[in-house]
Amino acid sequence: MPFRINDSFIEQSTLISPVGAGYLVFSKGRFDCWCIYFVQDKTAHAIKDVDVFQKISFIGKTKLKYLFYKHFCRIFELTNNVVDKNVVQLIDDISIEYPDAIEAKYIFLFLYAGMVAEENKRNAIIKKYMKRLGVHQVVIENMRPEVAANYSKGKKWRELKQECEARGFYSSNNSTQLSA
Repeated sequence: MPFRINDSFIEQSTLISPVGAGYLVFSKGRFDCWCIYFVQDKTAHAIKDVDVFQKISFIGKTKLKYLFYKHFCRIFELTNNVVDKNVVQLIDDISIEYPDAIEAKYIFLFLYAGMVAEENKRNAIIKKYMKRLGVHQVVIENMRPEVAANYSKGKKWRELKQECEARGFYSSNNSTQLSA
């Protein structure tokens, strides 16, 4: 639900990148300061995985499915615990390959920011692999976005790690990095 922002919100926010007529920021959410917001016209809207997974589920039904997943995996490999302007530029470059470049940029930026956030969460064990699992489930496995977005709830990290390993993109030494 959108809300009007004030100076305090702006002061405690960290810019991720402009996108379309607005921009994405990290700011305080219910649990930590890694909540991702889309800000436009002095209004902020917290973005949820299910919202973006819904958008990528449409891509998963098109001929762009594997290109999208390939691009996502490239961004995944470059992700660490800070927003890198070179990765943001890569996202700009990749986005122009899609019919709606602004929407593609929004999706990739959100997924990238979500992975950066996971890399910064103190008690997260599988970190950015959480997003990769969700994207794989939606794009490659055609899982419903609502199911993929809530898939980790109530599961132990070891079970989620096994889910990633079963799909070929997680190993203890991180040497097994396969795509689809």
